[in-house]
Amino acid sequence: AMALGAFLGNELAQRILAGLPDLADQKLAYGKGAIVGAAGRATDAGWILHPRMGGSIRRTIGFGKTILPSTVKVGAPGARLD
Repeated sequence: AMALGAFLGNELAQRILAGLPDLADQKLAYGKGAIVGAAGRATDAGWILHPRMGGSIRRTIGFGKTILPSTVKVGAPGARLD
């Protein structure tokens, strides 16, 4: 799951960058999060959101020196991250 997180971090960061203007001069804050279905376990999503995902995002974006905070919650359909 950690390897999946690293792959997803790279893939998603590439897609996001492709749809955004040049970010070189911008001050940004970002994080990562997941919602697990009501029958799931938060730890399963935690493995994907492991710091390897954050490192992959930072490398792909080309900046950011701190870890990416993350949040995981169990929720029913339609749940939102706080």
